[in-house]
Amino acid sequence: MVPEFLTILGWSVGVIGSGLSIYEFIIKRRVHWAVFAVIALAILIGSVVLTFLTTPNVPSKHVQAPAPTATVTMPPNPSPTATPTTPPPTPTSMPSPTPTTIPSPVPTEVTPQPVGPETLTESTRLTCNCSDPIVVTITKIAVQPDLNRMLWSLTLENTGPNSATVSFAYIYLEPGDPNNPTSGGQEYYASGGAADNYVTLQPSGQPGAILTTTLTFSFVPYTMPYTLKSTLYPCPAICDTIPFNPTLIPFFETA
Repeated sequence: MVPEFLTILGWSVGVIGSGLSIYEFIIKRRVHWAVFAVIALAILIGSVVLTFLTTPNVPSKHVQAPAPTATVTMPPNPSPTATPTTPPPTPTSMPSPTPTTIPSPVPTEVTPQPVGPETLTESTRLTCNCSDPIVVTITKIAVQPDLNRMLWSLTLENTGPNSATVSFAYIYLEPGDPNNPTSGGQEYYASGGAADNYVTLQPSGQPGAILTTTLTFSFVPYTMPYTLKSTLYPCPAICDTIPFNPTLIPFFETA
């Protein structure tokens, strides 16, 4: 801005100075005023033209300057990094399959079934850890499903020299094996005959020393083992109570 102002000021001073010189020249020479006006006008026009030709184009302050362009600085390309090469896995020998032993099939447990109508005649003697003056033997078992019962025939034999009056203090069947710790269950008691009544046995060797008694069990057994538990109660004048050992009845075992 300062250089342009000085230029215009210099041209203005020059024009005024030239005008004064010309005016003095005209006064001295007495030139006509018309000639003076033409000369002054020419000088003025020339000054203006020269001023505009020599003055640089100054952009208007109202012209909006272009918006600054944002410069994006790109990061330098990273140097390629060598990717470590993973070595292929070393082949390992696969273990040979272990031969599998096929387990033997577990035998299917047979579901016990009710015993059908039959009569078992195998004799079974009851034993005890005593002098056993009265021998008790099971001689026959008749299963009667239609009547929901079993009839047991037992013989009682007096082996002593004196007569004896005896009866069972108790006699019953229990499902299971007496040698199996888990055996046991419902108790099926006998009734009738020597289970409820006393019977008199004559001395050994005499008629009446051996008697047959019939007991009734009011149920139909299943095809499984049962344990017979019993105690014989003789007349106290003859001997003590006879506790028989638990006896397995094998007739109902599953085949």
